[in-house]
Amino acid sequence: MAILVLHAVLVTLLLWTGGLGWFLERSTGVVKVAAGRSFSLWPGVVHLRQLHLEVSDSNVHLSLDVPSGRANIALAELLRRRFVTRSVTGEQFVLRLRPRFSRLAEERRAALPPLSDPKRPAPHEPEPEYLWPIRIAGLAASFQELWVSELRYLGDALVQGGFHLAPQQHVSIDPTRIALQGGTLYYGDEQRVLDVQRFALDATLPQTRVQELKHAWREQLTVRVELTGRVLDLGFAGSLRPELGTLSGGEGDVRLRAAAEHGQGVDGVELEYAADHVGYELAGLQGSASVAVAAHSPRPAPGEAAAGGALMAAELTSSKLSVVREQSQLAALDEARLAVRLTRHFPFALPRSLDLTVRELRLTDLQQLPGALSPSSWSPRGGRVPQAHAELDWREGAYKGEAELTFADLSFGLGEWSVRQSGRLELEELRWPGPGYKVRLSALSLDLDPLSLHDPSTKIDSWRLKLRLEDVAVAPIERRVEASFSARGDDARPVLSLLGVPTLPPGAADFLAMPDLQVLGHVALSTAQQELLIDRAASNTMDVKGRFVSRQAGQHAALLFQAMPLSLGVAVTPADTKVKLFAGESWLDQQLRTMDAALNDSAPWAASVR
Repeated sequence: MAILVLHAVLVTLLLWTGGLGWFLERSTGVVKVAAGRSFSLWPGVVHLRQLHLEVSDSNVHLSLDVPSGRANIALAELLRRRFVTRSVTGEQFVLRLRPRFSRLAEERRAALPPLSDPKRPAPHEPEPEYLWPIRIAGLAASFQELWVSELRYLGDALVQGGFHLAPQQHVSIDPTRIALQGGTLYYGDEQRVLDVQRFALDATLPQTRVQELKHAWREQLTVRVELTGRVLDLGFAGSLRPELGTLSGGEGDVRLRAAAEHGQGVDGVELEYAADHVGYELAGLQGSASVAVAAHSPRPAPGEAAAGGALMAAELTSSKLSVVREQSQLAALDEARLAVRLTRHFPFALPRSLDLTVRELRLTDLQQLPGALSPSSWSPRGGRVPQAHAELDWREGAYKGEAELTFADLSFGLGEWSVRQSGRLELEELRWPGPGYKVRLSALSLDLDPLSLHDPSTKIDSWRLKLRLEDVAVAPIERRVEASFSARGDDARPVLSLLGVPTLPPGAADFLAMPDLQVLGHVALSTAQQELLIDRAASNTMDVKGRFVSRQAGQHAALLFQAMPLSLGVAVTPADTKVKLFAGESWLDQQLRTMDAALNDSAPWAASVR
């Protein structure tokens, strides 16, 4: 009995005088303890009162405040220079954890817990010969604050589990559960993010070397999470990614259930979130919309698990979208819906299919676009898109799909030209193996009816055009497009006007006003050069052939129109435009050779013209 009394007096004295804290700090190298009014009545059992504990190494700084609790310390382990607890219980704990971030923006650093950065070893400071391993087991305590990195939770929380840290060697997390009930999640000290109705996080990390933790945690961690709550504000997102810095609003209910084992999603995923108002600002533009997100992935069947698991279906719906600038509305959208199926690789996912639908998009006053967002080569003005739809699926080692778009009164300026058009665009049998590969289309169809073209000397109010491109190849990296094409229109005069021939000699205008003109040829477009080769253009009365090239330095063209017994030749250079009546094949050959020399190329399609 006397031994027990002596132990109680001695340990309590060490606690109150700071002797135990001094011993642990010198022995472990990473632990500091201020025992407050803690005491011990039984060997190894410490009653905690106003205890403050800190663990700080080169990777993390952890602070724990214990108003009232109890710890069962393994005394035999102290003789082996190890700090081990068999259980830690108590109420109203406060935990703050600050990881080491070497290149964190100042806005994010301001949201970290008010602790010092994890200590860095001095440049020539010798490594300690031995740092005590720390083992906290049997943790079962209620917390009133959990502040981990930039996220701070205030409210009722229960933490059960433990961890093992061998400084500078390895770390592991026992099966641990964090359960939150009826609190608020903050970004940093004051910015409210989420009202938590229910949150449960279960996590396990097997023993992992500290040097490998930064890169291996995704593959090692097993985690399950369930959340029900209400998002309060998305404004904190700008601190995580600068491009999201002007997000605002976003209040709405959220529900999440997800799990991952060793980097792979398991047991299905469910996510639901809806907000009536999300605001955004960009380069002087203000936008708002209602947003709904839903994602679902069922538990994979046994065969699916071996093949990587079932796909996750996700859907994003946005409605009542509006974009304004200085009280001028630039865009309004009734609804856009994006449905995707994603692979189950966690935490990143690749799309296996995509389905996009847009309904009733209205564009107005696009002249008010800020200079940073306005195209340099043309001037958008306005228009309407009643409906657009696109589908994409991963099949046979490539993305395959199609798309269609209807539009009305789509208007823009192109140099001195003013263009207004209504019609339909359709993409057929798209194929794309992935980044770095060409996008190929079996066909692209464009129907314009009507198309209006105006410039200071030309006014065409109602022109019809049907364009079909086949065997289309698009090289995104080189920004180049190649295709064979066929085009059908009412009249050849708009084509010549666009080529820089606004007026024609008497009689020639009527000569070119031919019905149902059909053009066959090839096109190659890049940032440096746009090239059009006409193999043959024919109507009921006329044939046309030739070549057109546009570069930054100007336009070149050589075209021959034939309607026996009449013919008309048109030659365009940056300095001049020539029109020759009764031109023939020899005239076209000569103009093409002159054009080749001026362009200093071999014109790979010129032989087919001649």
